[in-house]
Amino acid sequence: MRKLIAVAVAAGLSLAFAAPGIAADKTPTTKAACEKAHMKWDASSKTCSKM
Repeated sequence: MRKLIAVAVAAGLSLAFAAPGIAADKTPTTKAACEKAHMKWDASSKTCSKM
């Protein structure tokens, strides 16, 4: 039983620390979200890029 709990806690911690890194890779898809992320919005192609 203790081993199962230890595995569940380890999996939860690894997911908790990995989630922000995974989420940070997403590029904003709207002008408002792009500006909020302090990035540059290209109106002609409707894409967001780093400044």
